[in-house]
Order: sequence, then structure tokens, then C-alpha cells
Amino acid sequence: MPFQPLPEDESAKPHSADLGLLVIRLLAALTFLYYQLIDQLNLVRLYLWENAEWSLVQSIDSLGLPFPGAIAVVSILFLCIAFLGITFGFFTRLNGLIGFLLIGCALFLPLEISKALSPQTLILYLLILLGLAVGGGGKLTLDQYFSTKKKKK
Repeated sequence: MPFQPLPEDESAKPHSADLGLLVIRLLAALTFLYYQLIDQLNLVRLYLWENAEWSLVQSIDSLGLPFPGAIAVVSILFLCIAFLGITFGFFTRLNGLIGFLLIGCALFLPLEISKALSPQTLILYLLILLGLAVGGGGKLTLDQYFSTKKKKK
């Protein structure tokens, strides 16, 4: 049987795979936001307004990178924005790629984002984010909502 492309599915109805992607997106993004990024956002606030010590800045400084404070603050803010975008399904592929790159840097440079993150957990997040960056978030996303709304006009 020769290769034939899959027919385009004209129905905008979500399937069970889309529901699975929604659950994966929500579980991964909300657990990362709650267990890792809330603490880091508090440390960003303390670092910027109270000049407190921050272990992430010291880790980046030990790597010899310029402007370690700016790199730490911007990377945490990008991670927060990326995971919020993944949660709501807004620019899911782009946010998955941004999260993948930042968490990959944290894994391979060894930067400690959180004491609760082991390398195995980081690899799990990397695989989920890579899957979202390559495959997208499914039909239960804001991306799909806006694209179908645009097609109807």
C-alpha cells in the first residue's frame, strides 16, 4: 500500500488525545509553578528590592558569565511566563521551547533552581516540554480557540 497523507480532520471537536494533552500541560506547568517558581519569584523580589543573597546568582557568577543577577532574574521571569503560557495553551510550542532551553541549561550547567529538583525530575520536565514544543498543546488551547475564531471570520 503506498503512502497516503492523513486526511485533514475538519471537525473542531477535541478528541481524547487532546484531553490527555490538557491534563499533561496542566499537571506539568502547575506543579513546576507551585513547587519551584513561587519560591524563586520570592527570591527575585528579595534580591531586587532588599539586596538579599541568592544562590542562583552565585551559581551563575561561579560559571563566569557576565551580569549574573540580570541573567538569573530574566531566566526566572521567562520560565514563569513560559509555564503560564503552557498552562493556558497560549503560544504552547514557543513556550515549550523556551522552557526546554532554560531547564536544559539548568540541568547541564548545573544550576540549582530549587532544592526539590533532582536531575531525574529535570529530565522529566525536559521531555514533557520537548513534546509540547514539537507536537503542540492539542485542541484544548487558546491557540486553537483563536485560530478557529479567525477561520470563522
